[in-house]
Amino acid sequence: MTLKDLNNNLHLELSKVYPEDETKSLVHQIFAHVLNYSRFQLSLNSSNQVELKDQIKIKNIVHDLKEYKPIQYILGYTEFYNCKLKVNNHVLIPRPESEELIDWILKDKTWNYRNILDLGTGSGCLAIALSKHIKESIITALDISPEALEIARQNAELNNVRINFLQHDILTGIEFPEAEKFHLIVSNPPYVRESEKKHMQTNVLNWEPGLALFVPDSDPLLFYEKIIAGSCRLLLPGGYLFMEINENFPEEIKQLYLGNGFTGVEIVKDLFGKYRMAKGKKPE
Repeated sequence: MTLKDLNNNLHLELSKVYPEDETKSLVHQIFAHVLNYSRFQLSLNSSNQVELKDQIKIKNIVHDLKEYKPIQYILGYTEFYNCKLKVNNHVLIPRPESEELIDWILKDKTWNYRNILDLGTGSGCLAIALSKHIKESIITALDISPEALEIARQNAELNNVRINFLQHDILTGIEFPEAEKFHLIVSNPPYVRESEKKHMQTNVLNWEPGLALFVPDSDPLLFYEKIIAGSCRLLLPGGYLFMEINENFPEEIKQLYLGNGFTGVEIVKDLFGKYRMAKGKKPE
């Protein structure tokens, strides 16, 4: 089969399941992964024959995509803030708003963030991106899932950074030896209410870890309450807490910051106009 014929077949099959723009993106990702072809090379070599072994690989990928398995899990990796990260169904696929959070943190060019704590690290995306951009930083990252921590450790090694990963349930409290304090704490905790599932895509509901996504409707701020109270104790004077937040509770989260003594509290919107990020400073 020629590359052109295979390209046409892929578009035909995937367009039954995905919108046209997403289909085009998926097809290009498939060819880049299996054949190492860029979009330009795809056009340039359209008459080339595709080997049977590669056709089989592509057929298997298409099968998984039609089952709504995320392309990142199929390929086994994703890109995040110029970092290549391994991902599987034990970790969330990093989102663009997480890159926006990193951008927001790094806008402060003083970067007086030597000791950093990442709560609920998942794939390690936040910790790894910060480690690569804030030289000489010492980063500790916690997660409740041993499977997620294994992926995070692999990602740290893949990106040549050193991070101290620890298994811990932050809902039980965040305690460290009294001598250990942090200049910066970051977190992207679970915040999607169970009732919001009906608005979510199948590829998220069926494949991404619910442990990292959902909170009960009866207590939607439980992680924020623990993280903000714990951070107040763990931050050094002048230290910052940055978090991703549920867009439906910006004022409630702001009040949690203020109620725990934080100053300079800001709640900002992401590129889609949703309240998605928060920060506060521990008084000096």
